[in-house]
Amino acid sequence: MVDHDRIAAALAVFEAENYRLDPSRSPQERRLAAMEKAVAAAGAEPRIAAPDAADEVGGWIVGNGTGFRWRTWKDGLPDWTDDRSEATRYARSQDAEAAHAEDEDAFIVVEYRPPSARFDLVAHLARQKAFSERTFGPGARTKGVIDHIRKELTEIEADPADIMEWVDVVILAFDGAWRAGWEPEAIVKAIVAKQERNEQRGWPDWRTSDPDKAIEHIREEGHV
Repeated sequence: MVDHDRIAAALAVFEAENYRLDPSRSPQERRLAAMEKAVAAAGAEPRIAAPDAADEVGGWIVGNGTGFRWRTWKDGLPDWTDDRSEATRYARSQDAEAAHAEDEDAFIVVEYRPPSARFDLVAHLARQKAFSERTFGPGARTKGVIDHIRKELTEIEADPADIMEWVDVVILAFDGAWRAGWEPEAIVKAIVAKQERNEQRGWPDWRTSDPDKAIEHIREEGHV
């Protein structure tokens, strides 16, 4: 296990050493080099991604339970940042896990993607499918997924401002779709097709509709 007190103490020493040996290096480069030495000195052997490499391949970052705060280091101690780009990035997921094995506030290790990287929903759905099948098993599980969605809807009613509760429903909907036999590409095509279809439909004036009731499209004869 990693001793974070030893890491913090070693980090300050190595940062000073790196500045003395090469003051021309940027603060981020010195911090990354110092962090790598400090963690190794504490009994782990993680590799911290260099700035250029991290921007190219992403790297791995450590977050809290909400996924909105990310681990970084400040004055030789672990700290939090709301900016993913400022989080300490590791070359491998196992490096991040090793460095924060005893960090009680760190819950997740995720792949970092530069802000400029375009989000690939197909790739994300493939990743979600692999995780879900590995964690919850194969098969349709239709009733189980619907039961879970109902529970999440109850949680949304209790706290409608919580974005993570809404996202839970989105994730479960995706889960139900692939379990029904649809591949990620087909799910994305269905999302686009449904949006286009909705844009072509007629809808009642929302100003005269009950805000607590569903607003359904105008059904024409012969159409649904």
